[in-house]
Amino acid sequence: MEEKLPTEDEIYAQIKERIKGDFVPLYTKEGKQVDVGYNKTTKFVYKNIDQMVSMATHYTEEEEKALRDARRRKWDADSARKEKEQFDKAEKKKFSLWPGEQTNYGENFYHEIEYFFDEMVEVHGYDYDKWPKYVWATKPVPYITKKDAYDDVYRSDIEDNDCEYELTVHGEKVLQMALDAFVDANKDNVLYWPDYSLALLIDDEIEAFKERHED
Repeated sequence: MEEKLPTEDEIYAQIKERIKGDFVPLYTKEGKQVDVGYNKTTKFVYKNIDQMVSMATHYTEEEEKALRDARRRKWDADSARKEKEQFDKAEKKKFSLWPGEQTNYGENFYHEIEYFFDEMVEVHGYDYDKWPKYVWATKPVPYITKKDAYDDVYRSDIEDNDCEYELTVHGEKVLQMALDAFVDANKDNVLYWPDYSLALLIDDEIEAFKERHED
């Protein structure tokens, strides 16, 4: 039976139990407890014991590692759930019938499916049961648009400049013309983004890969 690993909340509860004796509530001179206390070991002041637990000044190395591992497991589980939801909703098409130039899986993009297979070998070896059976299609988007160019250069560098006085800027029309010319000169350049509406099934390609590497 697979061991059940603790969640982040469960680890925090264990830490709270261990350090709760370090939390000293504070009182007014009239004897009324106020909303803060301090850690008698670190001398730091906290609003309450839960805030003290959330701070990393008193974790052991084992607790820090356990928290990192728990967060990673949660991130992996959330990512897998989101990936499944996207796949279930997506249109499915055989990879061989898709005419696009790039595919995507995870954070990476692939000009050829063989590059994807090379990565799977590095991650999972030849345990094909662990290989994804699809990749995502991609869609081209402009390298830059006129609005993006203007916002990036003018609005971010000029309008958002923190000045204590009103700044009068000249030559805005000349700048716009130059940025428009730059965008037009790069109109044929595109970037590729995942198209989560179209999953490309690669069962046939995996079988062909197996045959080439069965020895």
